[in-house]
Amino acid sequence: MRGCVRPACCVSALILTGLVLLFAACGGRESGGADVGAPGATKDAGPFSDGGSEGEQGESDSGTGALRDAGIERDAGAAPDAIAYDAEPALDAEPALDAEPVLDAEPVLDAEPALDAEPAADAASGVDAGPGHDAGAEGDAGLDGGAGGIDLGPLTDAAANPGRWTWVPVPGAVCRDGSSTGVGVRLKPNSRRLTIFLFGGGACFNPETCGSNPSRFGSTDFRQFANYAGSEALFNEDDLDNPLRDDSFAIVGYCTGDVHAGVKEDVAVDGVLGRQQFVGGRNLDLMLEILTPYFSGRLDRVLLTGFSAGGFGSIFSYHRVADAFAPVVVDMVDDSGPVMRDPSLNPPCLVDLQNELWGIALGAIATCPACQNPGLGAVLGFYDHLVTAYPEARFGLISSLQDSTIRYFLSYGANGCTSSQDPGGPRFQDGLEDLRDGLLAPTGRWSTFFIPGASHVAYFDFEQSVAGVPLKHWMSRVLEGHVVHVSP
Repeated sequence: MRGCVRPACCVSALILTGLVLLFAACGGRESGGADVGAPGATKDAGPFSDGGSEGEQGESDSGTGALRDAGIERDAGAAPDAIAYDAEPALDAEPALDAEPVLDAEPVLDAEPALDAEPAADAASGVDAGPGHDAGAEGDAGLDGGAGGIDLGPLTDAAANPGRWTWVPVPGAVCRDGSSTGVGVRLKPNSRRLTIFLFGGGACFNPETCGSNPSRFGSTDFRQFANYAGSEALFNEDDLDNPLRDDSFAIVGYCTGDVHAGVKEDVAVDGVLGRQQFVGGRNLDLMLEILTPYFSGRLDRVLLTGFSAGGFGSIFSYHRVADAFAPVVVDMVDDSGPVMRDPSLNPPCLVDLQNELWGIALGAIATCPACQNPGLGAVLGFYDHLVTAYPEARFGLISSLQDSTIRYFLSYGANGCTSSQDPGGPRFQDGLEDLRDGLLAPTGRWSTFFIPGASHVAYFDFEQSVAGVPLKHWMSRVLEGHVVHVSP
């Protein structure tokens, strides 16, 4: 196991190991990695490091060497009662190391925002304060659990504890092993924004991947998150540069192995004991049935985001969230879940296996007119479908250029899915840049933030910058309606 690149990242990774059940250690790989012995798999610096090992960094062949930017300055059953938690004080983290040297970039041209930007959030402190809120709006008191007599159902306790993380069991929502699960929320009654955050944690489609993919997520797991990470990174309410600091949050844990998109019950996976419940998409529908009544008439905007499997889920289950909250616009940012369009990187045999096993073909693909092609075309169609069907939404993709964890999962598609072979960092980088240049950028609606190295998951190093552009600044610009492409 390789040591951590940054001591502070080691602390974050060790904390989140216990709370999300995702990763083996700071130097380990998400959901199976090289530790499961897949041929050709490379070791990973872990989801919270700033890159790969020296060897992995040496693989890099950054051919673009430019900041490609369209609008950002270079300097820049019966359910138990809900449970509320106070977050423990955050552990002190060491300052982030300086970013890698930036290659000369092409001149940056400011562009007009793609969409009208929302008013800037009030910088004043206060747990319940949210951007652009209307504290005196008629009916607000009733929705907040005060006068008005509106039944908030499962969210009653959460509404009575504004600003605190609260676990809300969701009747009918189950994990891969059949255990019950729910949704964690932190409500801000005067906020006009909601962020829905999908956890990651690998996938389940063979004995190796299923063996290290979490199969349950309950109140204890959520309590660990709330205590140790519930005030960190993009959940930090005290960080004036955090574009989400005033948002209400809904946290969707990950325990279904199907990138939050499955709709199939009692599935047999060769070599895996028991029947698997691949119902992440159905679970999300049930959670939305609880969330939407509370937020009805109270939102100006929703953000759907997630990391790793949650990043993929933000693509494949975007329609669920967007349709549930319509006519409110739902933006989407995918951290470390790129759907590659190069069939040599994302083989059709692997796509077909997962679509069939998890029921994506029955759920998400069935709702997507642009996804009715065989193999890889079935999932690539989502990129076109999102910008066509949801013309006001803003979309973003974050990824490291040579993400070793995603390479591990793609490795199972080698030789017609008969063996496992890491495609390698430079090849992955070529595919990622091809995805940006050939599919995302031409839409004029997708923004990208590419990070040097082979690390996995950017959100928990929320202080990092690339080419002089802070990740938080990039996200702010995207949510304001700018189209922004950042790369080393």
